[in-house]
Amino acid sequence: MQTSKYSLIQINDLLIEDKVGNHLISIKPGSYCTFNKITPTNARHYHKCYELCLVTEGSGLFIYGNDIMTVKKGDVFIADPDVLHEITVQTENQESLSSLNLFYFSFHLFHNDAPATNQPEEIIISKFLNNHSILKKSQQHMLSYLNFLYDYSKARENGNNKKIITYSIEQSVKGFIYECMMLLSKQTRSSKKYNEISNNIIDTALDYISLHITEKITLEKLSNHCNTSKRNLQLLFNQYLNTTIIDYINNRRMSLASSYLRMNFRINDIGPHVGIEDPAQFCRVFKKYYGISPKKYQMQFASNGMLYGADFK
Repeated sequence: MQTSKYSLIQINDLLIEDKVGNHLISIKPGSYCTFNKITPTNARHYHKCYELCLVTEGSGLFIYGNDIMTVKKGDVFIADPDVLHEITVQTENQESLSSLNLFYFSFHLFHNDAPATNQPEEIIISKFLNNHSILKKSQQHMLSYLNFLYDYSKARENGNNKKIITYSIEQSVKGFIYECMMLLSKQTRSSKKYNEISNNIIDTALDYISLHITEKITLEKLSNHCNTSKRNLQLLFNQYLNTTIIDYINNRRMSLASSYLRMNFRINDIGPHVGIEDPAQFCRVFKKYYGISPKKYQMQFASNGMLYGADFK
């Protein structure tokens, strides 16, 4: 079996802290984990920190309290402090065990007496603490963070510009955590009960959007892929996701764009990576969703020592 490059990411020696307004986040990067016939489960357990996971390959089950959720490649899920949980592969018998690969991070959130600010990260933390889901499906774009961490990890191992490389790793890890918090804080489906057919159509649509987020996605192509009418698909998005299809796609595009901005990609290079060729259009859409221009957003994360992600291509 071929070894995943993500298993070569060596960053678990780092402890990353970030003070944002009246919050302090302390992040301990974990490592790559594989669940299979040899190691089918990590057993029921709990801990005092948040544990955040991104599935890189395969599928399995996340047992959280009394809930059992199926997870697969691109899914982000989290275990809150003091909640019993378990990660395991799906099986009917020992011979039919599947495999599940993921990368995990743990972090603590603390409140301090500093005055509150309007920093984007503080807003993200506040929304996350106020209410968040446990699982966000079909977030394959988050794998881009692991790709950069792999490149950064290799560069650090080679001893080139180690201080700057380490800083870039820390920025990428923080960007990954904040992005996941933001994703988990957003309502994905209404609490209304939906039937299995609607569920399958929506999941198919979300998977298609995730896989083609860097391309032009038309309503016609999307509805044909889901074997439903454009009108029905629009109604399902409104009913169960509380949004329009266009808004959902643009939201996903700008979420991915914010990831690239935090990793200090050149702004003119980002549009094509998120399916928007025209730089002016990209800036307009980004400002609509984030309230500020891409340049101002990036400056909040920039540093003289930051490396461009594109330099690792």
